[in-house]
Amino acid sequence: MVTNREGLAATRLVVAEAHRHQKLAQRYYESGSRQMLVIVADFLEGQNKAGKLGIPNPMSAASYFFSMLKGNYYLRILLNIEPLPSPGTKEKHVRETVTIFMRIYGSTRPLHTRNIL
Repeated sequence: MVTNREGLAATRLVVAEAHRHQKLAQRYYESGSRQMLVIVADFLEGQNKAGKLGIPNPMSAASYFFSMLKGNYYLRILLNIEPLPSPGTKEKHVRETVTIFMRIYGSTRPLHTRNIL
């Protein structure tokens, strides 16, 4: 959804007009990005309760996940610097992102910053 032509066109339009149409930008965020963030945070909280993850703040973790997922990869596509990725390229990127995320949060005792740096 993030890298399809229609989604990218809508995002470009909203970003271009956000300064003039703040309510539109807010609604776009609330109905898309914010909603997905809440869904992922709720999923992570459920995994915490099941004892599969140890995430102190699921909403922050969900935000970090989406930041890693999009990051420079999405920006290059959004700016039309790179062509739309193939299904295989997208799958590889998602798998790499999930692997990194799980290295941080995939235990009931998440890594602390001092252990990562």
